Amino acid sequence: MCRGSACWTCAAAWACAACWRRGADVTLCDDSLVAVHAARRTLELNSVTNKVLASDCAEAVRDVRFNVAATNPPFRQGLGVEFDVVQQFVRTAARVLVEGSGRLYLVANRFIRHERVMSNLFSQVKTAYEDKRFRVLEAAR
Repeated sequence: MCRGSACWTCAAAWACAACWRRGADVTLCDDSLVAVHAARRTLELNSVTNKVLASDCAEAVRDVRFNVAATNPPFRQGLGVEFDVVQQFVRTAARVLVEGSGRLYLVANRFIRHERVMSNLFSQVKTAYEDKRFRVLEAAR
């Protein structure tokens, strides 16, 4: 399950191909039709058969349970900063992840603090990776 810009969805599709080769069943979701097309094409070029769905967050898969959800949500709205999409994705991920073992990985610019929103819905939130520009937060269901 993924949400992001077309380039991130393509990166997710590439990662999906690697996971698929290890036996994982992967579903990619994005609200951008351009991103959905690019992800489908990336998977096709890698001979991977998985689901790529046009979806607002995980609405298209709200009745499915996942072990892992990954996202690099947008936070810019024009010149401003807007966190509604992040909050929506975190809420949706909490709903579709397997209780007790599901994990959410959220990529964000290092200066953005999403821990509070995530800790309201997840039992554990920690930094899985960090460099000078980005952080990957891991939240355990």
